[in-house]
Amino acid sequence: MTIPGDVPFNMLLLWLANNVGDGFARLAVDADLDTALPHHSGGWNTAALTRDDSLAHLLTRTLSANGSGPRLSEFGIHAYGPHAEALTDAMADVVTAWDLDARNSSPRLQVHPAESPTQELPHGHTLDKPHSRLVFTWSSRTR
Repeated sequence: MTIPGDVPFNMLLLWLANNVGDGFARLAVDADLDTALPHHSGGWNTAALTRDDSLAHLLTRTLSANGSGPRLSEFGIHAYGPHAEALTDAMADVVTAWDLDARNSSPRLQVHPAESPTQELPHGHTLDKPHSRLVFTWSSRTR
């Protein structure tokens, strides 16, 4: 998938964290230990999805037509392990949903006390912290 280079995708990682389900992680590689395999652009700090003995991670790169024309950002997914194809499909589905439904939006964040019962929280993705419950709610906006 490609998007115009002037379209921000800083909320994509939060969207992925809210929508891929169990197994979301951030993948970071120490620059001093990076072997440069596989190729990556923009550094190693990206969204990852782990399940059982498999891992998938999101990659981005900047494209341009022979150095001219509009700049594009392209997303790709590298996956490893016996369930690589299923993880790739799961992550690609969530990235596509972000592109269609949420790439021009930001979530609404509500903070509730840690003891708040689930049935009293608003609909959305809930992240439990030691002293609070965070609820992220996304709304689609027209491109």
